[in-house]
Amino acid sequence: MPDISGIDIPVTIERLEDELMNQPSPEALSRWLDANTVVRDLMWGRTNYQDPNTGEIDSAFFIESLWEVTQFPAFKDSVYGQAKEVLVDLSDIESQLSLVFRRLKAQDPNFTPPAVKTVLSGFARDIYVSDTLWLISVENFIGPQAYYRPQGPGNQPLPHYLAIRYQRDYIVPMLLKSYAQKYIPFEDATPSFLDQILRFGKLYEFTKSVLPELPDSLIVRYPQSVIGDVEDNMQTIWSHFIENELLYNTQYYEYRGYIDEAPGVPAIGNKCPGRVGRYVGWQILQEYRKQQPEEDLLSVMKNPQSQRILQTSQFKP
Repeated sequence: MPDISGIDIPVTIERLEDELMNQPSPEALSRWLDANTVVRDLMWGRTNYQDPNTGEIDSAFFIESLWEVTQFPAFKDSVYGQAKEVLVDLSDIESQLSLVFRRLKAQDPNFTPPAVKTVLSGFARDIYVSDTLWLISVENFIGPQAYYRPQGPGNQPLPHYLAIRYQRDYIVPMLLKSYAQKYIPFEDATPSFLDQILRFGKLYEFTKSVLPELPDSLIVRYPQSVIGDVEDNMQTIWSHFIENELLYNTQYYEYRGYIDEAPGVPAIGNKCPGRVGRYVGWQILQEYRKQQPEEDLLSVMKNPQSQRILQTSQFKP
C-alpha cells in the first residue's frame, strides 16, 4: 500500500437534513432546493413530477408535495427524529472517510476529495456518488431498530438479504464500491458472464485494497458463516460454472441468476447464497493480483481483458 504519511485530508460531513426539515415556508424550501439541485432532482426525484402532456416539470406540485412530507408528524418524529438521534455523531465515519481519501490520493494523484453530506430522501435513494459529492440519505441507515425502513416493490419490507446493507457499518463500503466504478472501462454491449463477475470482483477488490481493515462480510454482504460455506464449496460452484459453459456466455438472462440480488442460487444448491458469481469474481481477482504483484490497483481496475485475467490468475479451486 502506498505511503500516506504526508497526506492530510480531514473530512467534515455537512448535515443537510437539518436545513431541509427546518425551512420556514414552501417558498423558502423551494429556494433551498434550487441551491441543492442534487438533493432536489436525484434524492427527491423532482423529474418524476413531469407533466405527461407538456413534458414540463410541475415544480409547484413538487414543492407542495415535499413541503407536506417535511411537515408530516410521522416523518418529522419517526424518520427525521430517529435518524437525528441514532446518527447524531458521525465522527467515526468522518475518520474512516479521511483514511479512504488519503489512500485514494496516494493511489491516484488526480483524486480530488469530494464534499460529503447527509440528507433525507424519503427512502427514495440511499446514496449518491460523484467526483465532487458523496451524499448519504441517513434514514436508510438507522438499522434494524428503525421505526421505518427501506421498502421493496408494493411497499413490502425488504427481505433480509437486501435489508442487511442498511446499517451504519455499510455506509462507507457502499460509497467506496460506488466510487470504484469510475475506474472500470465501459463494458461491451453484450458482456460475458466472466466479464460481469470480474467487474463485481474489481469493485470488491478496490474496496478491500483501500480499506483492508474492513471485514469481508461488509464488502460482500454475506455473514462470515456464509463466506465460510462458499469457500468450502468453491470447487462445486466453479465446476457448475464450467459444466454449464457459463464463463463466455453473453446471454444475460441465462446467467443473471448467479450475479443478481436473490436469496439464493438453487441451481447450485439450496444453501448457495445469491450473487455468488460476484464473490467468485473477487476470488479470481485476488489470485490474479498474487500472480501480478507489480500491477498497481488502478491498472487492474482498468484491465478489460477478462480471459487473460482468468488465465493469469491460475484460479483452480
